[in-house]
Amino acid sequence: MVREGSGGDLRPASGSIVRTQDVAPSAWRNGAGTTREIAACRAAGSAADFDWRISVADLRHDASFSRFPGIDRTFLLASGAGVVLEIAGTAVALEEWQATAFPGEDEVSVALPRGPATAVNLMTARSHTGTMSVLPVDGAHPLTPATVAVLVLEGGARTPRGRVLRPMDFLLRGAGPEILHFTDAVAVFVDIRGR
Repeated sequence: MVREGSGGDLRPASGSIVRTQDVAPSAWRNGAGTTREIAACRAAGSAADFDWRISVADLRHDASFSRFPGIDRTFLLASGAGVVLEIAGTAVALEEWQATAFPGEDEVSVALPRGPATAVNLMTARSHTGTMSVLPVDGAHPLTPATVAVLVLEGGARTPRGRVLRPMDFLLRGAGPEILHFTDAVAVFVDIRGR
């Protein structure tokens, strides 16, 4: 679902928890795989398909990625024994929880030498910049104004209202400040900034 922003505010209108397994998969643009769209945002009046989008790809076989002209992409291996991306003719090997970035125009394919994997994809229009940071966290952790989403990879987290996040659960930020309480966790912090 695309969430409309207002006044350049990139965050969803209200916070919510998205459990990856509850999101129905859909086909990639080129039909070579499937993905689960977690969140997307388009500012009011924007002509682009989205200003940013977060999705989770189910990688079950070697495949070529769809091209997204005008988009910058960050690929993070959320689970699996390793993948090899070929980005514009250059091989990039990634282990679990490692990430790499590339332009959406590039010809990119993924090889799965050690079996299936799951990846988080962050796509941002060139009017914005996006990063995904993987951090070990324990205890209370305030989120920065740029953080639009948090994904738990390991351990757990709890919101101030007592909602619980488990591995592969996302918290989508609301407009206000948020402090998460982590328990022996590894989490991905997705930050988006306008240029």
